[in-house]
Amino acid sequence: MPPALPVTIRPIEAADEAVWRELWRGYLEYYETVLPEEVYRTTFARLLSGAGGEFSGMLALLDGKPVGLVHYLFHRSSWDVPNVCYLQDLYTLPDARGKGVARALIEAVYAAADAGGAPHVYWFTQDFNATARRLYDQVGVLSPYIRYNRKPAVPGEVLLTPPDIVLRPVTAADEAEWRRLLYAYLDFYETELLEDVF
Repeated sequence: MPPALPVTIRPIEAADEAVWRELWRGYLEYYETVLPEEVYRTTFARLLSGAGGEFSGMLALLDGKPVGLVHYLFHRSSWDVPNVCYLQDLYTLPDARGKGVARALIEAVYAAADAGGAPHVYWFTQDFNATARRLYDQVGVLSPYIRYNRKPAVPGEVLLTPPDIVLRPVTAADEAEWRRLLYAYLDFYETELLEDVF
């Protein structure tokens, strides 16, 4: 059996647009999704922007050929002071699977998170994605959380807040009550946070 080819991971560059589109399209097809051209253009521009709070992306290469991609984003968390890292998209070409490409991409995101001072990295996958989940069980910890999405808006539907409930932004004068409510929330989840987070 020939030795496995080394996997090279590098940032996505402007010259990669055509190959990125091919990989991105393969990823979307796996999830039976079609996106308009505007989303392709916008996503690729965001990947190249280098702006804080914007997406970054990397390609995986085997023997110089791009065979996988990953997109990730740093964002704030109310549970910690440093940013957290969201690994949003991960894809490997079918004929490159089982060769360590996905693992190398995840580890590259871990390294980027460490370099960026983001101690936590998380991602989502669908429950039927058994092959990928075998890897995820090795490189991550399964979360007990269940994700919900907003229901599609119904034209003309109005969601009414009960008349005895008032909603308003938090102000500086609310700190004591905000802390009381936050402590109750954290107690529910049996979690403690450092004072720096508050």
